[in-house]
Amino acid sequence: MTALTVQNMSDAGLEVVPVAAAASQTMPNPSDQRNLLYVKNGDGSDHDITITAQKTSKVVPGIGTMTKADKVVTVTAGEFRLIGPFPVGAYNNENGEVELAWSATTSMTVAAVRLPTLD
Repeated sequence: MTALTVQNMSDAGLEVVPVAAAASQTMPNPSDQRNLLYVKNGDGSDHDITITAQKTSKVVPGIGTMTKADKVVTVTAGEFRLIGPFPVGAYNNENGEVELAWSATTSMTVAAVRLPTLD
């Protein structure tokens, strides 16, 4: 899997510099959950991105077992999406990363963006 390099946003903003999407990629997802995924679809067709759920079930007292599915987001042709943040307990793999998979990578670009702290 190809790891995305995180781009840090400041209070002055950020000019996002996306890279070409690869068949499978990862994005760091620290416990403060300030990372977002920027996805741009330059293709003429819609494409899906799947964020793989790592922990798919959890026992909730008084409710029972709850299940968590993979998150699938459709990025419309010619549009972009900001996706996230991602709950660490559900989506982080053993390396503290979110795993990404694409339905197609044609004309798809992506960037990992880290929001600034508010203090």
